[in-house]
Amino acid sequence: MSSGVQATSETRTEGAEVAGRSGRTWRWIRVATLTGIGASVVAHLFLWLVASLVMVFTYSASRPKPIPIGEVEFAVVSDEEFAKIQSEDLQEIAPLVPEAPAEPTETSVDLMDASMMSDMASLSLDLDEIGASVGAGDVGGIATLGAGAAGAGTSFFGVEAEGFRFAYIVDVSGSMEVMGKWERTRQELIASIEELSEGAMFLVVLFSSDAALLDNRKDWSDATDRNKKWVRGELMRTAPGGATNPMPAFMITLTTRPRPDAIYFMTDGQFEAVVVTEIQKMNMEMQIPIHCITFGDRSAEQQMRQIAKDSGGSYTHVEVAGP
Repeated sequence: MSSGVQATSETRTEGAEVAGRSGRTWRWIRVATLTGIGASVVAHLFLWLVASLVMVFTYSASRPKPIPIGEVEFAVVSDEEFAKIQSEDLQEIAPLVPEAPAEPTETSVDLMDASMMSDMASLSLDLDEIGASVGAGDVGGIATLGAGAAGAGTSFFGVEAEGFRFAYIVDVSGSMEVMGKWERTRQELIASIEELSEGAMFLVVLFSSDAALLDNRKDWSDATDRNKKWVRGELMRTAPGGATNPMPAFMITLTTRPRPDAIYFMTDGQFEAVVVTEIQKMNMEMQIPIHCITFGDRSAEQQMRQIAKDSGGSYTHVEVAGP
């Protein structure tokens, strides 16, 4: 009986010792864990603090230092002194400014452009429907300054015009054959072209029932001695004949390129009023001055005055010289 009790007592003593050792182990684990966590927190805080200090010092060292601003002096001048200084500066600068180059004079001959082809296509005038009437005529003149390009000029029947390119639309209808009108016109035309200076150009368009360029030349002629001699010869071989229809001559002239600076239009007869409207349409954008001359007969005076007015040109009546 006593031995059984003793065995039981030993067993309990061993169990208590095991339980005591186990409790101490868990307490040691908890202490070690908490100690490790605390040490880790402290280490991380220390590292964060060190990194922050490094960043602050680095930023401070890299930031540019402000540039010290010294004293600023202001000059005070009166209005009179300022105006004098400004005037002197402008006088020094003015000679350095280059003068604008003069616009070159167009001398080349271009082919008819598409815009004029379109204008011709849009004309409502049917030339076959224009009734051509036989002219009658006389002579006289009033000098008028044309609106062409400045720098050169000429005159025709005493009518003056400026420019470098002159077109002559001249009546050679049957009525020009009487009273010496063609001889006088031929002389005036030759004298006008002789008057042209070097560098000028001319175009002669003769009309009656139809129209054609003198000697069928298709472009401008330079005002050279050779071409002036050529004009004299061709006009001497020309004889009047036919009716008075100036519209084809204007179609030739207003579609020739380069454009004329001035146009002389001379007739001794009457023509249809619709011609005035068609000329105004063709010349609306170009506004080439047309200097109109009636020779002997004033029956076309109203139409000629209107053509001159629409184009910015002039009108002149020339009487036929007596026998």
